[in-house]
Amino acid sequence: MGSGLLHLIYAPLLYYGYIHPLYVITDLANDTGIFDKAVTTAIIILGIFELILGIGIYLKKKQAMLLAILMVFVLLIKYIFIRFSIVTAVVEFLFLIMLVIALKHHGATNTQGVRRLKDVVAWLSIFLALLFGIFGSYMLRNQYNNLHSLLDAVYYTITTYSTVGYGDITPITNEAKIFTSLMILIGIGSFVTTLSFVFAPMVENKLKGIFSIMGKITNIKDHVIICGFNRLGKALAVSLENTNKPYLVIEKSADKIPELEEINANFIIDSPSKKEILIKANIKKAVAVMCVFENDAENIITIMAIKEILAESKHSREIKIITRIENDYNAEKYKSIGVDKIVSPANLSSEAMLNGTI
Repeated sequence: MGSGLLHLIYAPLLYYGYIHPLYVITDLANDTGIFDKAVTTAIIILGIFELILGIGIYLKKKQAMLLAILMVFVLLIKYIFIRFSIVTAVVEFLFLIMLVIALKHHGATNTQGVRRLKDVVAWLSIFLALLFGIFGSYMLRNQYNNLHSLLDAVYYTITTYSTVGYGDITPITNEAKIFTSLMILIGIGSFVTTLSFVFAPMVENKLKGIFSIMGKITNIKDHVIICGFNRLGKALAVSLENTNKPYLVIEKSADKIPELEEINANFIIDSPSKKEILIKANIKKAVAVMCVFENDAENIITIMAIKEILAESKHSREIKIITRIENDYNAEKYKSIGVDKIVSPANLSSEAMLNGTI
């Protein structure tokens, strides 16, 4: 569609002499001397045809892709018989490759494949925009102030697309000004394509994930709250996941997010010893709380916060509190604050190893 619009813009500009054909499309006029209304009409027809094909490709019509590939191939073949613009030939060749890739993935239901295709199209659009700007400005270097080498063209293209525009290289002819304007339009197009194809889905998926987790946390009930996400916490979460028992993990460290997402856990990243976090985790509607920190002090502080919330609630349900103990001499402290069950991983491991051997 973009190519079609550009051809419709080029046609009158070429006809009235604002753009020399050598720089933008082809030097057919130089070779034949017959650049007149017929050529302008042909360019307009080509532009309309490209617009129709573009709409067809957007609607995922396979016939439109096949016709577009055939058209671009014919346009490339014509360069065998006439002298041509290097920029146009390279752009059309890369566009042909892009269409072939799109045809290969036509109708794909594989989300991963479609996403990869969009990534390819997005980054290819940036590459083509850079190619257009660099080689186009280099070919028109005599129509710019201070643009003499290919490096100057690279520098000018990057500063133009980045909207920095230091003003040290400026167009001095109408052709150069029109070309720079086209560069800016193409740069905006490639930026929008990359933004919509690559970055927008990433942000959208992240937001969906956040709102999904928030929704689940808000409505969760009859669940188990796991305070801490170490090896024991992960094992508990996996077991609960396998038995379809609702659960929620409260973990202090954001470094654990990838592991939590890997097992599809509902989680809150914050300290479980904070009353507001426990309330956010719907502790009053939970059936059990498991404190699995390797540090007894953290477990005790968390349990005290839980007990304080439950004491303040007149209609709180019976919630079972289970905790891990690291040092056996803290057992009395756990019992004094109302823990229902104390589990020592070291004792359990030793019992498992001795079971059946003595």
